[in-house]
Amino acid sequence: MGEGTEARAHRSMSALLPHMKRSRAITTARLARAQPGQHDVGPAVETVMGIPRGAAQHPRVAGMLTTFTVDLHKFAPRSIHTRTFEQHQREAVT
Repeated sequence: MGEGTEARAHRSMSALLPHMKRSRAITTARLARAQPGQHDVGPAVETVMGIPRGAAQHPRVAGMLTTFTVDLHKFAPRSIHTRTFEQHQREAVT
C-alpha cells in the first residue's frame, strides 16, 4: 500500500455520509494500513485509534485491524506508537 491508497482513502472518507459508520471504519482502517508503508507510524496509530469501538467489532473491520497490528509490529516493533496502540487494544477488550 502506498500514497495512491492513502489518497483514495482520503477521497472516500470525504464522500461518506455521517450514517455510514461501518464504511467509515473500513476506509479508516485502509488509510491506517497505508501509512506505515510510508513510515508514518504515528499518524497511522492515531488514524486507527479513531475507529469507534462498536465499528471495530464488525468482522471485516476486525480483520483489517488484525492486519494493521501485524504490519505495525513489522515496521516499528519497539516504537512508542506501537506500545500506545497495544495499550489502546487492551483497553478496548476490557
